[in-house]
Amino acid sequence: MSELVVAPGSTGRAMKWGAVGLFTLVLLVWLVSCTGTRVNILIVLIDDIGRENISSYGLGAPDAPPTPTISALAARGMRFDYFQANPICSPSRATLLTGKIPRHHGMTANAMTKRFDRTLADQPSFADVARDNGYYTFVLGKWHLAGDSAPMTHPLNYGFDYADVSRANLKSYYQWTSYRNGTAHEVDTYATTYVTDQAIDRVQSARGPWLGFVAYHAAHESFHDPPSELLSRPRPLLNNAERHRAMIEAMDTELERLLAALPANTLVFLLSDNGTPKAEDTFWGDGRTKGTPYQGGVTVPAIVFGPGVTVGSSDRLVGLIDIYATIAELVGSTQPIPANSRSLMSILGGEDQPLHRWMMVERHGYTKVSRAAWWGRCYKGITFIDPKFPVATDFALFDVCKDPDERNDLAPGLGADGGSSASPTRTAFLTTRHLLTQTLECVDFLDNDGDGSTDMRDAECQLEPWAPEGRQASRPADIPADIVE
Repeated sequence: MSELVVAPGSTGRAMKWGAVGLFTLVLLVWLVSCTGTRVNILIVLIDDIGRENISSYGLGAPDAPPTPTISALAARGMRFDYFQANPICSPSRATLLTGKIPRHHGMTANAMTKRFDRTLADQPSFADVARDNGYYTFVLGKWHLAGDSAPMTHPLNYGFDYADVSRANLKSYYQWTSYRNGTAHEVDTYATTYVTDQAIDRVQSARGPWLGFVAYHAAHESFHDPPSELLSRPRPLLNNAERHRAMIEAMDTELERLLAALPANTLVFLLSDNGTPKAEDTFWGDGRTKGTPYQGGVTVPAIVFGPGVTVGSSDRLVGLIDIYATIAELVGSTQPIPANSRSLMSILGGEDQPLHRWMMVERHGYTKVSRAAWWGRCYKGITFIDPKFPVATDFALFDVCKDPDERNDLAPGLGADGGSSASPTRTAFLTTRHLLTQTLECVDFLDNDGDGSTDMRDAECQLEPWAPEGRQASRPADIPADIVE
């Protein structure tokens, strides 16, 4: 692993310097002065891996796989303990790229399902921001933002100079198709190893500052036995839960090789797209996993490591949506930032400050709705409609600071006339319920017209975090007036 320099961040309150805080300016100057060059940026996205499978999170899962590389990153970087993704893959990837919630970027369900064939519409991404500011950009691994009918030049529309990606998930990690700048080629190298090889090649051949997006397929199905040399203790794998954990270990092994090839002036973001799948879960129970708005589905691993990053952890409410603004600030962009994206630079530099007053994650598709909305750090409302899960609910409210396992629903008794209007719990109830429920009528998530796709009934639904003009009268008066961001 590269011996990257870790410097302590400044303390005290940051003052404003135009659109960039003075503290962040100092950090950026330090990054350039200590290396002589602009900082490189590597975003590593891992797949279907919850916090319980990363030992440095200390959740106590007895069967967590060995992840020494990720643990080393956490010990020498900033670990985010309350980092939010969307419940499933494509919405999370689109939010990461665009800095928008799904109803704003339009990818509210996976790109390809039995009923849907959808493609993320062209819109600015963090790669555009980096490239516009002099960075070479590349994406490798799993794309999963283009439907079957879309050409696989699609990643090149999002600011990437080079792409070598699979369309979506793999039926086999040992024999699969990748698309190099849109042209298909067959790969017979183990997928995790191939993506690592390509990433090292891109890094070593880059001239000038670069941004790389490495999206490992692991540990998404298809489940399999990884190459034995990538495991610390090769052994017979008896079921898919064991294979899932072995795939995580194999990814961690290859990640060490990638990190060892990085220049010292590289900032690394390690992120996950959602939690562990229900069938492979041995920790959360009750199906509170991938696909759901519960902690096991949307609160995911996130670690940042590199020059200028303070060593420690943060429990601030942040998420994939914030990577766009962070990169924009890192590369010195002066372009407008999506309204709900917040830069993590102050936290990375050691300032413990809240970035979001509210946040929302979501997915919705045929007969399924999975949404969570936070009011402040502690109050979390959920709407979860899915006939396959016993923990589905029209609406529930939790104080996750006091009830991190989300077992005590505070919503009963807080209905139309329940509770004091001055109560923080009552305000959280009204605010989160409104965020979660008012837009359901905006989206034809039941596909009532039978055309096999969801339909936006009203274009304005994509522009506001609740119902468009004409339905605003239903907004409770007790909701804080400044919630619109």
